[in-house]
Amino acid sequence: YLDANNYILSTSTLSGECFSAGGFGPVTIDGYGLGYGFSNNMLGLICSSYSSHSNGKQFVQALEQAWDQIFEILEKKKE
Repeated sequence: YLDANNYILSTSTLSGECFSAGGFGPVTIDGYGLGYGFSNNMLGLICSSYSSHSNGKQFVQALEQAWDQIFEILEKKKE
């Protein structure tokens, strides 16, 4: 039960005309909180974590790398 309820990744959408910024906190000491929003041609993300237990900067760098790879694949499909 404890393992099944250990949410390392906790997310929330912050989209809409009323949101220009925001965030979402981790719900476990070793987790990440991701607040994200999007509009026409933009995707924004705020990542929070407890620095003594996880590396938020490294997590964001991995996300950026994954999104760049996805973008490259989608651009190649357009050709």
